Amino acid sequence: MKFAVVCYLYEGPANYRAEHVNILRRMVARNCTLPHEFWCVGDDPTGLDPGVNFYRCDRSMLSLGGCYVKLQMWRREVQEIFGDRILLLDLDSVICGNIDRLVLRPEAVVLWRDALAGSVKGFLYNGSMILMDAGARPQVWESFDAKNSPQVVAQSGMQMYEQAWIGLVLGPNEATFTAADGVLSYKFDGVRDHGLRDNAAVVFFHGRPKPWEVDDPWVKEYWR
Repeated sequence: MKFAVVCYLYEGPANYRAEHVNILRRMVARNCTLPHEFWCVGDDPTGLDPGVNFYRCDRSMLSLGGCYVKLQMWRREVQEIFGDRILLLDLDSVICGNIDRLVLRPEAVVLWRDALAGSVKGFLYNGSMILMDAGARPQVWESFDAKNSPQVVAQSGMQMYEQAWIGLVLGPNEATFTAADGVLSYKFDGVRDHGLRDNAAVVFFHGRPKPWEVDDPWVKEYWR
């Protein structure tokens, strides 16, 4: 079954550009043998490679801050746009190993439980990588209210915006990717200090630095 790899590109403090989308597409192509389409949800398709499908972002969500706009991926109707199965990836990822085994997970939803999840920040899942059946867990979107839900997140003591909302709605029992699966944090799984683990497949540079801000030889090898 063909699946869709989806990323977001919109104006923000990380200053992502079209070339970052193109690099992610190339990394996926090199490290996934399964049939797939690559999508960018964003403001402007200028500079995107021909192999990138473009879907225009709903800018009304951007004023909420954080990455609340990505909650739209939980709408029931995304199946009509992207197909039955979706892999959502952030642009600050470096794919350094084959991801077939990750994409072939059978669960309806698989979320990344990173090294900070469940810590003092309180959130349960990191939204940098989500594998899902299109339309699964529609309550994440349907229970969200742009006026009140961000306040619910703030009052809960949880941080990280849409990631906190996902955890509040779904609870702690969803299937997860972890460091044991080779889904790693550059800063918090020791990669910055000790290099890649043998099982490394995807390394996320959430926060700072970003892949293009470091000189690690392995980053230069894979992030291209």
